[in-house]
Amino acid sequence: MHIRKLLIFVIALSALAGCATYHHGPRESEPHATLTFEKAKAWLGSRPTPRKLNGGRPIHHLNVYRRTFRIGVGTMRLELGEDLEGDLFTCGPRYTCELSFEAEAGRRYLVSMLWKDEVYWYAVTADNGTKVAECKGQDACEWRLECCPNTSAPSGQGKIEGAIVTRDDALVYKTVDSSTRVTWKLKRGDTVVANYSRKLKAWQFYEESGRVQIAFLDETPGRLRGGWMRFDDLAKFTYDCKYDPVINPEPGYPFKPGIRIHNWNVCFQEARDVKLKELRAAWAEEKTAESTKAPPGASAQEQTKPKKP
Repeated sequence: MHIRKLLIFVIALSALAGCATYHHGPRESEPHATLTFEKAKAWLGSRPTPRKLNGGRPIHHLNVYRRTFRIGVGTMRLELGEDLEGDLFTCGPRYTCELSFEAEAGRRYLVSMLWKDEVYWYAVTADNGTKVAECKGQDACEWRLECCPNTSAPSGQGKIEGAIVTRDDALVYKTVDSSTRVTWKLKRGDTVVANYSRKLKAWQFYEESGRVQIAFLDETPGRLRGGWMRFDDLAKFTYDCKYDPVINPEPGYPFKPGIRIHNWNVCFQEARDVKLKELRAAWAEEKTAESTKAPPGASAQEQTKPKKP
Protein backbone atom coordinates (compact mmCIF):
# COMPACT_ATOMS: atom_id res chain seq x y z
CA MET A 1 0.00 0.00 0.00
CA HIS A 2 2.78 2.40 0.93
CA ILE A 3 4.69 1.49 -2.24
CA ARG A 4 1.60 2.21 -4.38
CA LYS A 5 1.19 5.66 -2.76
CA LEU A 6 4.86 6.39 -3.32
CA LEU A 7 4.59 5.45 -7.01
CA ILE A 8 1.54 7.70 -7.42
CA PHE A 9 3.45 10.58 -5.78
CA VAL A 10 6.49 10.10 -8.04
CA ILE A 11 4.33 10.01 -11.18
CA ALA A 12 2.46 13.16 -10.14
CA LEU A 13 5.71 14.94 -9.37
CA SER A 14 7.12 14.00 -12.77
CA ALA A 15 4.01 15.33 -14.46
CA LEU A 16 4.32 18.65 -12.64
CA ALA A 17 7.98 18.93 -13.59
CA GLY A 18 7.05 18.32 -17.19
CA CYS A 19 4.78 21.38 -17.13
CA ALA A 20 7.82 23.68 -16.97
CA THR A 21 9.14 24.19 -20.51
CA TYR A 22 12.82 25.02 -20.82
CA HIS A 23 14.77 26.33 -23.77
CA HIS A 24 17.17 23.83 -25.30
CA GLY A 25 19.56 25.30 -27.85
CA PRO A 26 20.98 23.47 -30.86
CA ARG A 27 24.12 21.41 -30.67
CA GLU A 28 27.41 23.05 -31.54
CA SER A 29 27.58 20.98 -34.72
CA GLU A 30 24.19 22.27 -35.88
CA PRO A 31 23.60 25.66 -37.56
CA HIS A 32 23.18 28.23 -34.83
CA ALA A 33 23.74 31.82 -33.71
CA THR A 34 24.97 33.20 -30.37
CA LEU A 35 22.91 35.43 -28.12
CA THR A 36 24.64 37.38 -25.33
CA PHE A 37 23.14 39.64 -22.66
CA GLU A 38 25.21 42.66 -21.64
CA LYS A 39 26.59 43.02 -18.12
CA ALA A 40 25.19 45.46 -15.57
CA LYS A 41 26.60 48.94 -16.15
CA ALA A 42 26.75 49.84 -12.48
CA TRP A 43 27.65 48.30 -9.16
CA LEU A 44 24.58 46.31 -8.04
CA GLY A 45 22.79 47.67 -11.09
CA SER A 46 20.14 46.00 -13.21
CA ARG A 47 20.88 44.23 -16.46
CA PRO A 48 18.83 42.75 -19.31
CA THR A 49 17.80 39.22 -18.43
CA PRO A 50 16.01 36.54 -20.47
CA ARG A 51 12.71 35.43 -19.00
CA LYS A 52 11.86 33.19 -21.95
CA LEU A 53 13.62 32.14 -25.15
CA ASN A 54 11.14 31.01 -27.83
CA GLY A 55 8.62 30.32 -25.08
CA GLY A 56 11.02 28.27 -22.94
CA ARG A 57 12.66 29.28 -19.69
CA PRO A 58 16.46 29.63 -19.85
CA ILE A 59 18.50 26.95 -18.14
CA HIS A 60 21.02 28.24 -15.61
CA HIS A 61 23.73 26.08 -14.10
CA LEU A 62 24.71 25.99 -10.41
CA ASN A 63 22.53 29.05 -9.67
CA VAL A 64 24.78 31.16 -11.89
CA TYR A 65 22.83 33.25 -14.37
CA ARG A 66 24.05 32.61 -17.91
CA ARG A 67 24.74 35.54 -20.20
CA THR A 68 25.39 33.64 -23.43
CA PHE A 69 23.09 31.18 -25.19
CA ARG A 70 23.29 29.14 -28.38
CA ILE A 71 20.11 29.76 -30.40
CA GLY A 72 18.65 28.21 -33.52
CA VAL A 73 18.49 29.80 -36.94
CA GLY A 74 15.21 31.50 -37.82
CA THR A 75 12.63 33.35 -35.76
CA MET A 76 13.74 34.04 -32.18
CA ARG A 77 11.21 35.33 -29.67
CA LEU A 78 12.48 36.90 -26.46
CA GLU A 79 10.68 37.86 -23.27
CA LEU A 80 12.96 40.27 -21.38
CA GLY A 81 13.16 41.91 -17.97
CA GLU A 82 15.62 44.11 -16.07
CA ASP A 83 16.22 41.34 -13.53
CA LEU A 84 15.43 37.65 -13.39
CA GLU A 85 13.57 37.65 -10.10
CA GLY A 86 11.81 40.22 -7.94
CA ASP A 87 12.75 41.37 -4.47
CA LEU A 88 10.81 41.78 -1.22
CA PHE A 89 8.66 44.51 -2.79
CA THR A 90 8.16 43.21 -6.35
CA CYS A 91 6.67 40.05 -7.82
CA GLY A 92 9.21 40.05 -10.62
CA PRO A 93 11.00 42.37 -13.05
CA ARG A 94 9.22 45.69 -13.18
CA TYR A 95 9.91 46.53 -16.83
CA THR A 96 9.28 43.66 -19.25
CA CYS A 97 8.72 43.39 -22.97
CA GLU A 98 8.67 40.90 -25.83
CA LEU A 99 10.41 41.13 -29.20
CA SER A 100 11.41 38.85 -32.06
CA PHE A 101 14.03 38.80 -34.82
CA GLU A 102 15.39 36.49 -37.48
CA ALA A 103 18.63 34.85 -36.35
CA GLU A 104 21.22 34.06 -39.01
CA ALA A 105 23.66 31.19 -38.74
CA GLY A 106 27.10 32.17 -37.44
CA ARG A 107 26.05 35.62 -36.25
CA ARG A 108 26.48 36.98 -32.73
CA TYR A 109 23.73 39.09 -31.18
CA LEU A 110 23.89 41.36 -28.14
CA VAL A 111 20.89 42.24 -25.97
CA SER A 112 21.28 45.66 -24.33
CA MET A 113 19.16 47.81 -22.05
CA LEU A 114 18.80 51.60 -21.81
CA TRP A 115 16.93 53.79 -19.34
CA LYS A 116 15.01 56.39 -21.35
CA ASP A 117 11.77 58.34 -20.79
CA GLU A 118 11.31 56.82 -17.30
CA VAL A 119 11.34 53.25 -18.59
CA TYR A 120 13.79 50.61 -19.83
CA TRP A 121 14.20 50.04 -23.57
CA TYR A 122 15.64 46.75 -24.82
CA ALA A 123 17.47 46.23 -28.11
CA VAL A 124 19.09 43.37 -30.00
CA THR A 125 22.12 44.30 -32.13
CA ALA A 126 23.93 42.02 -34.56
CA ASP A 127 27.72 41.77 -34.70
CA ASN A 128 27.71 43.93 -37.84
CA GLY A 129 26.21 46.82 -35.88
CA THR A 130 22.64 46.45 -37.19
CA LYS A 131 19.84 46.82 -34.65
CA VAL A 132 17.52 43.94 -35.50
CA ALA A 133 14.85 44.45 -32.83
CA GLU A 134 13.80 46.87 -30.10
CA CYS A 135 11.00 47.09 -27.55
CA LYS A 136 9.85 49.39 -24.77
CA GLY A 137 9.48 47.85 -21.33
CA GLN A 138 5.97 47.81 -19.90
CA ASP A 139 5.81 49.13 -16.34
CA ALA A 140 4.26 46.42 -14.18
CA CYS A 141 3.08 49.12 -11.77
CA GLU A 142 0.56 50.21 -14.38
CA TRP A 143 -1.33 46.93 -14.06
CA ARG A 144 -0.02 45.09 -10.95
CA LEU A 145 -0.04 47.61 -8.11
CA GLU A 146 0.38 44.90 -5.48
CA CYS A 147 3.69 43.90 -7.10
CA CYS A 148 5.29 47.33 -7.07
CA PRO A 149 7.43 49.23 -4.54
CA ASN A 150 5.52 51.09 -1.86
CA THR A 151 5.77 54.75 -2.83
CA SER A 152 5.22 55.78 0.79
CA ALA A 153 8.22 53.80 2.01
CA PRO A 154 10.92 55.69 3.96
CA SER A 155 12.89 58.12 1.80
CA GLY A 156 10.79 57.22 -1.24
CA GLN A 157 10.66 60.75 -2.59
CA GLY A 158 12.24 60.09 -5.96
CA LYS A 159 15.46 61.91 -5.04
CA ILE A 160 18.79 60.19 -4.56
CA GLU A 161 20.34 60.62 -1.13
CA GLY A 162 23.74 61.19 0.42
CA ALA A 163 24.72 62.40 3.88
CA ILE A 164 27.36 64.25 5.91
CA VAL A 165 28.68 62.70 9.12
CA THR A 166 27.80 65.02 12.03
CA ARG A 167 30.15 63.82 14.77
CA ASP A 168 33.63 62.42 15.26
CA ASP A 169 34.18 58.71 15.83
CA ALA A 170 30.90 57.80 14.17
CA LEU A 171 30.82 54.02 13.95
CA VAL A 172 30.36 51.99 10.78
CA TYR A 173 29.04 48.50 11.58
CA LYS A 174 29.47 45.41 9.48
CA THR A 175 25.81 44.37 9.75
CA VAL A 176 22.51 46.02 10.61
CA ASP A 177 22.16 44.20 13.94
CA SER A 178 25.79 44.11 15.07
CA SER A 179 26.74 45.90 18.29
CA THR A 180 30.43 45.02 18.41
CA ARG A 181 31.58 44.39 14.82
CA VAL A 182 32.81 47.88 13.93
CA THR A 183 34.60 48.06 10.58
CA TRP A 184 35.37 51.78 10.43
CA LYS A 185 35.14 55.11 12.24
CA LEU A 186 34.25 58.29 10.37
CA LYS A 187 34.76 61.87 11.48
CA ARG A 188 32.55 64.91 11.31
CA GLY A 189 32.38 66.29 7.78
CA ASP A 190 32.97 62.96 6.03
CA THR A 191 30.62 62.06 3.18
CA VAL A 192 28.59 58.90 2.62
CA VAL A 193 25.97 57.87 0.09
CA ALA A 194 22.94 55.66 0.55
CA ASN A 195 23.88 52.21 -0.64
CA TYR A 196 21.81 50.99 -3.57
CA SER A 197 18.55 49.65 -2.15
CA ARG A 198 16.97 46.78 -4.04
CA LYS A 199 13.87 47.34 -1.92
CA LEU A 200 13.47 50.91 -3.14
CA LYS A 201 15.21 50.39 -6.51
CA ALA A 202 17.20 53.56 -5.83
CA TRP A 203 20.21 55.05 -4.04
CA GLN A 204 18.09 55.97 -1.01
CA PHE A 205 18.37 55.40 2.72
CA TYR A 206 16.21 52.59 4.04
CA GLU A 207 16.17 52.57 7.83
CA GLU A 208 16.26 49.28 9.70
CA SER A 209 16.56 49.16 13.49
CA GLY A 210 17.73 52.78 13.55
CA ARG A 211 20.52 52.15 11.02
CA VAL A 212 20.94 52.72 7.30
CA GLN A 213 23.24 51.01 4.81
CA ILE A 214 25.87 53.34 3.42
CA ALA A 215 28.86 53.42 1.07
CA PHE A 216 31.86 55.75 1.34
CA LEU A 217 35.38 56.33 0.09
CA ASP A 218 38.21 55.84 2.57
CA GLU A 219 41.67 57.46 2.63
CA THR A 220 42.96 55.08 -0.03
CA PRO A 221 42.30 56.82 -3.37
CA GLY A 222 39.33 55.25 -5.08
CA ARG A 223 38.73 52.59 -2.41
CA LEU A 224 35.01 51.96 -1.86
CA ARG A 225 33.75 50.65 1.47
CA GLY A 226 30.34 49.99 2.94
CA GLY A 227 28.51 49.18 6.14
CA TRP A 228 25.71 50.34 8.43
CA MET A 229 25.49 53.57 10.45
CA ARG A 230 23.12 55.13 12.94
CA PHE A 231 20.83 57.52 11.09
CA ASP A 232 21.25 60.01 13.97
CA ASP A 233 24.94 60.41 13.04
CA LEU A 234 24.09 61.69 9.55
CA ALA A 235 22.74 64.89 8.01
CA LYS A 236 20.95 63.87 4.82
CA PHE A 237 20.97 65.74 1.52
CA THR A 238 19.47 64.91 -1.87
CA TYR A 239 20.94 65.15 -5.34
CA ASP A 240 19.71 64.51 -8.86
CA CYS A 241 22.19 62.89 -11.23
CA LYS A 242 20.62 62.70 -14.66
CA TYR A 243 20.91 59.45 -16.57
CA ASP A 244 23.64 59.24 -19.19
CA PRO A 245 24.88 55.92 -20.58
CA VAL A 246 28.52 57.09 -20.45
CA ILE A 247 28.81 59.62 -17.62
CA ASN A 248 26.18 58.11 -15.33
CA PRO A 249 25.48 54.44 -16.12
CA GLU A 250 22.44 54.20 -13.84
CA PRO A 251 19.90 56.78 -12.59
CA GLY A 252 21.33 58.26 -9.39
CA TYR A 253 24.71 56.56 -9.70
CA PRO A 254 26.98 58.79 -7.52
CA PHE A 255 30.38 57.76 -8.88
CA LYS A 256 32.43 58.55 -11.94
CA PRO A 257 32.69 55.62 -14.37
CA GLY A 258 35.24 53.09 -13.22
CA ILE A 259 35.63 49.53 -12.04
CA ARG A 260 38.24 49.57 -9.27
CA ILE A 261 38.84 53.29 -8.78
CA HIS A 262 35.87 55.28 -7.52
CA ASN A 263 35.32 58.99 -7.07
CA TRP A 264 32.23 61.11 -6.56
CA ASN A 265 30.77 62.49 -9.77
CA VAL A 266 30.10 66.19 -10.31
CA CYS A 267 26.40 66.34 -9.42
CA PHE A 268 27.00 64.46 -6.17
CA GLN A 269 29.93 66.75 -5.24
CA GLU A 270 27.86 69.88 -5.90
CA ALA A 271 25.03 68.73 -3.62
CA ARG A 272 27.55 67.61 -0.99
CA ASP A 273 29.36 70.97 -1.00
CA VAL A 274 26.09 72.89 -0.52
CA LYS A 275 25.13 70.75 2.48
CA LEU A 276 28.63 70.85 3.93
CA LYS A 277 28.73 74.65 3.71
CA GLU A 278 25.41 74.83 5.55
CA LEU A 279 26.60 72.48 8.30
CA ARG A 280 29.95 74.23 8.76
CA ALA A 281 28.17 77.53 9.29
CA ALA A 282 25.95 75.91 11.93
CA TRP A 283 28.94 74.26 13.61
CA ALA A 284 30.77 77.61 13.72
CA GLU A 285 27.79 79.25 15.42
CA GLU A 286 27.65 76.44 17.97
CA LYS A 287 31.35 76.83 18.72
CA THR A 288 30.98 80.60 19.15
CA ALA A 289 28.02 80.11 21.49
CA GLU A 290 29.96 77.62 23.59
CA SER A 291 33.01 79.88 23.86
CA THR A 292 30.90 82.81 25.15
CA LYS A 293 28.95 80.67 27.60
CA ALA A 294 29.62 81.59 31.24
CA PRO A 295 31.44 79.06 33.44
CA PRO A 296 29.25 77.06 35.84
CA GLY A 297 28.27 78.98 39.03
CA ALA A 298 28.93 82.46 37.63
CA SER A 299 26.29 85.06 38.47
CA ALA A 300 24.59 87.28 35.91
CA GLN A 301 26.45 90.32 37.34
CA GLU A 302 29.82 88.57 36.89
CA GLN A 303 28.92 87.67 33.32
CA THR A 304 28.29 91.31 32.39
CA LYS A 305 31.09 92.80 34.49
CA PRO A 306 33.91 94.08 32.20
CA LYS A 307 37.27 92.49 32.62
CA LYS A 308 40.18 94.54 33.96
CA PRO A 309 42.95 95.32 31.48
